[in-house]
Amino acid sequence: MKEWTCVQVGHHKDIARAIAEFQKEGWQLFAYEAAGAPTAVNHYLLFERETSTT
Repeated sequence: MKEWTCVQVGHHKDIARAIAEFQKEGWQLFAYEAAGAPTAVNHYLLFERETSTT
């Protein structure tokens, strides 16, 4: 089975840090989306990882 989590990042400079932190915990980036006006953009990162079935 897979486990999913979505993270909102407010500033584009924080995207790489957020990805690195989640990768350390076994998450893999699945999708990235940016939405908003040119002066207020939110970035959404969708992560997935396999869950243990034991």
